Amino acid sequence: MLQGVEALGISHRGNPAGVVTISAGVAVLGPLQPRSAHEVLAEADQALYRAKQLGRNRIEQAA
Repeated sequence: MLQGVEALGISHRGNPAGVVTISAGVAVLGPLQPRSAHEVLAEADQALYRAKQLGRNRIEQAA
């Protein structure tokens, strides 16, 4: 997904790369870690902000 969005070449003057890129945070919900949907979304959100802090245009997984 990262490469595909960047390859579209959509101009973005506010991005150092000059084109639109994406960052994503992911979290896993499974039987070994029972949590609420709210908790999983909060973990994914934290991972997203970590991806942005680490330079954008990347994917970070929740710890």
